Amino acid sequence: MPARAPKTAKAAVILAWRGETDVALGALTRLADAGDARAAASAVEILAFQGKWAALVPYAMEFLVKPSAVDAGNVFTDVASLVRRAARELREPAIVKRAAKVVPQTYAAMARASLTRDLATSEKPGGTRERAHYDAAVRDATSDTGLAPKSTALAEHLFALAATYRIEDEMIRRWAKLPAATGLLDDGAFAVARIHAKRGNATRAWSTIASRLGNWYAIDIAQVAPVVLLYDAVLSPLMTARRCAQVLATPRCGQRAA
Repeated sequence: MPARAPKTAKAAVILAWRGETDVALGALTRLADAGDARAAASAVEILAFQGKWAALVPYAMEFLVKPSAVDAGNVFTDVASLVRRAARELREPAIVKRAAKVVPQTYAAMARASLTRDLATSEKPGGTRERAHYDAAVRDATSDTGLAPKSTALAEHLFALAATYRIEDEMIRRWAKLPAATGLLDDGAFAVARIHAKRGNATRAWSTIASRLGNWYAIDIAQVAPVVLLYDAVLSPLMTARRCAQVLATPRCGQRAA
């Protein structure tokens, strides 16, 4: 049975989290056309995953005029980064210049970081010094933290240490030991997937992400899906149309399919 058309942006986003994309998008674009900047940001995310770059530009502009419509700054970062991607896909660099002109002055620093230049989303692997610090931190963690030796909490902590010191082989090894229910999607699955992708293993990179898509949680109610997948320089090449559709169809944020 088709879902009823939601009346608010929040209700539409919740439908999108359940995988009911078409109904959600229809409501979001209707609300955005009526001046709801938060709905416009959400519509941008769905349209980006659908590869409708020209269609998302007006909604992105609407949001960038009033980015204060949302509470979390990373929504601005996401939309700005998608505008850059749209400009490349459409071969219209002037889109970025137009977008930069409508951003309020109070958001100028954020615009310089993610709109007028590509956002940096990865770091160099740790070297000998970082490895030494990591090994010392692991010894401390396994002896002095009070965490149970085989607990999920300790496993997550040790993975976080590997990520902090950027010890890539250890990140891969420790990620494999984490249970599927871990909530470390953004800082975990994406980071490990980047390593696989940089090493030329696109299949393993995608499987790392796909296995945890249902764990993704939004920081702001305007966020529909992990759009970093569409603008991250390492991860975006993984995103075929089929995989983009899979992201939108996967229930997330604690939701279940209707």
